[in-house]
Amino acid sequence: MVYQKVLLGERLFQEQKLKAGFYALYGVAVVIKNSLILLFAVSLLLLVGTVAFAANPFGSVRVDVPSHSYKIPKKYFFESRLFRYFENVGGMDDSTQSVSLVFSSEEVMSNIPNFQSHIPESSPFVAGKLVNIELVVIVSGFDQKNMEYINSRIHHKDLWLGEGIYSEEQGGRIIRYDEETELYRIYLRDIKGMWNFVSIDPQSVDNEIPKHNANIAGCRDRKLWKTKGYSCLFSPVRGNVGLKYSLTETNFKQYPEIDDFIFNKLAEWEIKEDTKK
Repeated sequence: MVYQKVLLGERLFQEQKLKAGFYALYGVAVVIKNSLILLFAVSLLLLVGTVAFAANPFGSVRVDVPSHSYKIPKKYFFESRLFRYFENVGGMDDSTQSVSLVFSSEEVMSNIPNFQSHIPESSPFVAGKLVNIELVVIVSGFDQKNMEYINSRIHHKDLWLGEGIYSEEQGGRIIRYDEETELYRIYLRDIKGMWNFVSIDPQSVDNEIPKHNANIAGCRDRKLWKTKGYSCLFSPVRGNVGLKYSLTETNFKQYPEIDDFIFNKLAEWEIKEDTKK
């Protein structure tokens, strides 16, 4: 029981890191002491251990988010609450009902063979150690107002068009092609070790801003024992449902399969209209 409480506290702490971390996706910056400082806080969300957090892992929990209702098995369910998916982004700070889910590394591996269940620990106290991980996901439902905002693409305007904090007047941006991921990195020129991965060359973008999911993830470097890695926060949207989850470089390339895995699970758990009553 004591260990379960510790694990629950750790998950709550990690989820708070995730909430702060999504600023990275949108490149939020503030002026402090006349210097532009980028607030790219990407969470690692690596949870150690495989002990079930629920006293009763059986049965299911009904969760309602805008336009969707789910019957989620208890072994996946962590928490249902309001979550500010758009906090401090373009004035869209309305909370939306969300649910936090936890997937064991064993289940993810069984569906995604290339997923690595153990990754290098970044702490110097356990240098070189591989730690078991769980996939923690926040699922949010969007109402019409939020969907209009997402479809307007205004939240990515500065990133794609080199305006605002990415303009030459405010330091400019650096664009690099990443051969390993076959994606493009966009850096703020004065900020090291933090970037956005995008699927389209920003230099080819004129006035039409690419769709939301072309901005793959917000990332930051993480130091490993004698090597370097990175962690990224993903925020894919399909229909009127959005996800937030974090991966390190070890599993970065599996993000398309992870998206499919999670959205397929949600489709499997969704309560159809004729059975909601």
